[in-house]
Amino acid sequence: EYLSSARPLREALSSRRAMGNKQCCFSEDSKLDKLATAAAPELAVDEAKPAADKSLATAPPVVHATGKGAIPILSVTGTYTVTLDKSGGRLGLDVDFMLGRSVLPIMSITGGMAEQWNSDAVPGNRLKQGDSIIEVNGIRQNVGTMLERCKADKELKLVVARAMSYDDLVADLTHLVKTTKCGPALIRLSFLDSGVLSKRTNSCPDAALRFVDNPADRGLDVARSHLAPITAKYVPLLISNADLWALAANVAIKEMGGPEILTKFGRPDAPGPAGDGPLPDTLPGGIDGATRLRAVFSPKNLSDSAIVALAGAPAGCKGQWSGSAARFDNSRFAEMLN
Repeated sequence: EYLSSARPLREALSSRRAMGNKQCCFSEDSKLDKLATAAAPELAVDEAKPAADKSLATAPPVVHATGKGAIPILSVTGTYTVTLDKSGGRLGLDVDFMLGRSVLPIMSITGGMAEQWNSDAVPGNRLKQGDSIIEVNGIRQNVGTMLERCKADKELKLVVARAMSYDDLVADLTHLVKTTKCGPALIRLSFLDSGVLSKRTNSCPDAALRFVDNPADRGLDVARSHLAPITAKYVPLLISNADLWALAANVAIKEMGGPEILTKFGRPDAPGPAGDGPLPDTLPGGIDGATRLRAVFSPKNLSDSAIVALAGAPAGCKGQWSGSAARFDNSRFAEMLN
């Protein structure tokens, strides 16, 4: 459910472009894709559409108020400026390149002028793996043009964002889930981001719910508030809101004891609210029967077992619950049977 037809970010990270030399590294992640979905075939179904090349660059970043539940992110933030003169030799930077993203993540320092810069610069201004180039000689958002400037221009002025990588993002999300126990809220946010589009055609989860701010949003402001510091750092430079919500749900599932689900990326953000309202009536409630549940979710290629798992999410069932709300297991269904 949290997959798209775009490439996995880890796969994209393997398509590295070497600046200043002709080396190019590449690896294949198809085996990981198969392992991640072998136990649940319905998870392998592509639902989201790939983003257009400039979708992440044009999607407006919308950050909700931090609120009481938000905590500082784990990774460092901020930018620094680097000036490199290529007339002294090769550049010596290995970066990741992927259209649809606004940054060039640094994969490694391979010598050259980048290494020379690091030997002379103060510690806070040294280039390192995990940082990302966000501007090259005044060019931003267009990674293709940024890469060409790195190849063609003799002198480069780079603006670099600290700790702007997939690994840093996952570490921040993991820290958030462990610290605040907000995993259920993140899963619900991603689930409803899919459900809000049930009446729309040729669409996919697109974070339209970030424009919803009323009592009918069923507590989604809690999840958005928890994510606000992470959103402020990574969106739209590294990821869209819609992709962030899907990734956050999958990180939450893993940290709560559930399976590790490979997240694929490429969901563009909606420019405004969904046309059919904040939460459509087509989403079934927690007490709906099998006929209703199958009618809604079977067209999405979900099996009965997957539908039962999803049916555990909606609120509306009264009574005392046992177990931990921050644990991904089947205790609710065991209680129902007993």
